[in-house]
Amino acid sequence: MPQLINQFINAHLQWISKLTTSIYGGQIPDRDTASVDNVCALGKWIHGEGNQLHGNVKGFAELREKHRQFHLAVGQVIDLVNANKVDEAKVEMASGKFRQISGEVVNLLSRLRNSIKGVDMAQ
Repeated sequence: MPQLINQFINAHLQWISKLTTSIYGGQIPDRDTASVDNVCALGKWIHGEGNQLHGNVKGFAELREKHRQFHLAVGQVIDLVNANKVDEAKVEMASGKFRQISGEVVNLLSRLRNSIKGVDMAQ
């Protein structure tokens, strides 16, 4: 299970790369898909198996909420890029709400991974 969470952390971090690429003229992710929290692999897991297995673990509900907020922030960055507000998009990515929430999601995933490791080791 900890390896799965590591994969989710890596996939989450890839959003930074995808959005950075879009800012510099690359393909812009589809906003309707990118701004919802139950389409990506992590979101499917959070709303499905992860909730069933770990929904009562401390921090899981916060992870679900921060993940939802993250995807809303992704949508806002995409909106800025689509409006040719590239400088604002760069600021959002570097030090805005997107950056803050992204870091919080990674921290919550790391804490969940560590909690699960403790359970796995105790069994």
